[in-house]
Amino acid sequence: MRLRGLTRFRSFGLRIAVLSCFVSGVALAFFGGLTFAAMQRLSLRRMDQQIKEFAHRPLVEHQDSLEWERVGSALRFFLEGDDENTFILLVKGPEGTIQFQSPNWPSDLPATAIPAPDAWGEYPPGMPPGTPSIFPPDENVVSQRAGGPGPPSGRQVPPVRLKTPEFSTRGAGGAAWRIGLMGTSDVTVALGLNMERLNAEMVPIRRVWLTVLPIALLLVALGAWWLSQRALKPIQAVTDTIQRVKARGLNQRISVQEGDREFFELITVFNEMMDWLEKSFHQATRFSADASHELRTPLTVLQAQLEQAVQEAAPDSDERRRYVAFGKELQRLKSITQKLLLLARIDAGELRLNLRPLDLSELVEGAVEDTETLAPQLRVEHNVTPDLSVMGDDVLMKQVIQNLASNAVKFNREGGFIRFDLEGDGGNVRLVVTNSGPGIPPESYEDVFTRFYRGDKAHSRRIGGAGLGLSLAREIVRAHNGALLLEESSGDTTAFSVQLPGARA
Repeated sequence: MRLRGLTRFRSFGLRIAVLSCFVSGVALAFFGGLTFAAMQRLSLRRMDQQIKEFAHRPLVEHQDSLEWERVGSALRFFLEGDDENTFILLVKGPEGTIQFQSPNWPSDLPATAIPAPDAWGEYPPGMPPGTPSIFPPDENVVSQRAGGPGPPSGRQVPPVRLKTPEFSTRGAGGAAWRIGLMGTSDVTVALGLNMERLNAEMVPIRRVWLTVLPIALLLVALGAWWLSQRALKPIQAVTDTIQRVKARGLNQRISVQEGDREFFELITVFNEMMDWLEKSFHQATRFSADASHELRTPLTVLQAQLEQAVQEAAPDSDERRRYVAFGKELQRLKSITQKLLLLARIDAGELRLNLRPLDLSELVEGAVEDTETLAPQLRVEHNVTPDLSVMGDDVLMKQVIQNLASNAVKFNREGGFIRFDLEGDGGNVRLVVTNSGPGIPPESYEDVFTRFYRGDKAHSRRIGGAGLGLSLAREIVRAHNGALLLEESSGDTTAFSVQLPGARA
């Protein structure tokens, strides 16, 4: 999985766990590979040392072909196996002549491909530069090298200078060989040991490492998940507080405790922001409530004066028509003021519900009759289950139904229809108001309940309204522990549903 793909995880804690597992896996694989390679190099060095030890004495003693055959037998005994493929041995003379070649020497590794080492090693202790590599043999030297009595007293066998060994790994004869090239000025020896045993020793190590790696990654992932959950506790506290703000009000705060400096600062700033929001919200709510309340008296006075002026004006006069138009606008202004006052009370948590068993079927039937009277040009249909009751406020629930019916009339087409469906299901009551019309664009689904929202500005100005009806209706339904939803809005049909808990018998 690429790192870019990790960012698609929704959970921050899960991303931390997966990223930690990924990084740890890369680190473990890297260092595990280094360790495995180091162990393999150490095993190769041990094998190289064995090759040097096997060939050192025969080189120093300058064995003949018969003695080299005995060396091969000794090697088979030392390596504890009768398998001919345990080792290979090739001995060449000064002119490249083959003095000895083991029977199992691979055919695809010709003797001509085995060069003599070029570099000379260090001089033995006490042997000055320029000394010949091997002194001319005499009977005493030969006698001592052959196991005889040795030279007369006081005479030593001259040391032999060896060339620097060269080691390489080659594949030949269907096997991998670790071949060491050694020699003197007269003899070149190529001794190879089969690497099958070394590879067999590395197999359990590789198997253990491959078994331990997933377990280690699982432990790392679990540890990272646990740490991320502990580290994200302050964030969860902020989330819980925001949830309580939505349910209980803006007076919720997070308790500040000494801890990590970053989270301490986050919580402090959050609480300060909530203080500011609560203060601003109360100021705005108080202003809205005060303004709406203060406007009620002058609007009532104006309405009374306009009604008196209408009565005093001559019938069918322009003055009377003007007064009537002013009265309609004044009535619209009073309706907006009343809605704003009610919304301000809801926002402030001061809405008082006069709850009692309410016959919702009767309210819907009344709304059907009113709609038929106010909109004779529309076809009004209804399917109302009788005697469905809810615990509700009579005035407020009537306002909800009237708002839905009024919208269904205003946002309709010529010769269209309005349908009221009321049914009870499992202790709940569901009212659906459907109307024909232009419908609501999908991009506006979330905005229809926003205060003062008006989708089609030109159409809204023509039919009137302030964009407060649906917002107020939803808040009233929520206060009754119900939900107001946009049920459907196709190209020519719109449906809103009200779901309320039914009243217990």
